[in-house]
Amino acid sequence: MLFSVIIPLYNKAEYIRQTVETVLRQSFSDFEIIIVNDGSTDNSVEVVNSIKDNRINLYSKENEGVSIARNYGISLSKGEYITFLDADDEWHEDFLKNMHDLIQHYPKNAFYTTATILNREGKHQIITHKKQRGECFEIEDYCWDRTFTRINLCAVGSVCIKKDLLDRVGGFPVGVKYGEDLDLWLRLACITKLVYSNKPYFTYNITTLNNTATNYRDKNFVFPYWKWYDYKYSKKLSLYLFATRQILGEMKDALSAKKFSDFWFYLKKIRLF
Repeated sequence: MLFSVIIPLYNKAEYIRQTVETVLRQSFSDFEIIIVNDGSTDNSVEVVNSIKDNRINLYSKENEGVSIARNYGISLSKGEYITFLDADDEWHEDFLKNMHDLIQHYPKNAFYTTATILNREGKHQIITHKKQRGECFEIEDYCWDRTFTRINLCAVGSVCIKKDLLDRVGGFPVGVKYGEDLDLWLRLACITKLVYSNKPYFTYNITTLNNTATNYRDKNFVFPYWKWYDYKYSKKLSLYLFATRQILGEMKDALSAKKFSDFWFYLKKIRLF
């Protein structure tokens, strides 16, 4: 089997059917779907069980958070490549075909992503690489691009990762609520180059359930970005700039929320190159 599609599920009964159906409609059919019910208290499980397709595998566990749910799904997967989709997001019907084509064109890589469509209350915005280099290309310096293109090169629902590499880096970090995906992307980029597709095949639906942009992120639940300074990334200056920029973002949010003790906490974590 080529692809495993991992969908963590927690109280998304209103959205999960549509999400799963965008996977079932894929033009490339060599895949399995692993849905990890993370202790839902609504009728999400009943909705999933009403969708009849033998490619769907539903597993239930106690609520422990999205990172543990995704890692659990990885441990159950049979595919050579792992993809992720949150329970209220969508894929274009050619998402997996596009990933298959990227793998064929860049077989030595193990980390792939595609441009993203943001859907905010019906208003769509395409987020793609600002420097057009063709339909697809390798990101030579992930940290530099993340710092200066000022876009997320990867979203959880836009990536495809070789399972062997995911196992090697250890999956998503647990115990944090914000930044766990950013950390995984960086750990992957320390080992392999990211292949980027400028065509958007993934839609991130910003709903009232997942839009936390206006909420302050408590420092106890944010990934400790200062740890990045010690990662074994090939271009140390780029790594330092990326880590520092991420910390500065948390400092800005702390000031806006008048969390002055958090501001000073983050300030002390910044290192000079």
